[in-house]
Amino acid sequence: MNRRNFLYAAAASTGLAIARPAFGKKTGSATLSHKERVDRALRGRDLDRPPFTFYHHYKRPTAQLEAQDHLDFHRTYNTDIVKIMNDFDYPQSKTGKWYD
Repeated sequence: MNRRNFLYAAAASTGLAIARPAFGKKTGSATLSHKERVDRALRGRDLDRPPFTFYHHYKRPTAQLEAQDHLDFHRTYNTDIVKIMNDFDYPQSKTGKWYD
């Protein structure tokens, strides 16, 4: 199994686990927004489900394509936290000094 297939399988199985409320969600209670869910988790308060995130290095040729892949993944799998993996080099100094 390659890494991409593993990621898709892991995200799909997590989606199935999330579909079954197991964290004290009361019948008729409103679903939390992504921000509310993360904020409540950080404060140790009651949740409808644990916050979910997953990230991947896409290794795309441009930053624009890389950002689009991250956003597409977030929208497809409805993650609560988006972590962008920057695989691009920072500009090199022309003088050799790190602060240039």
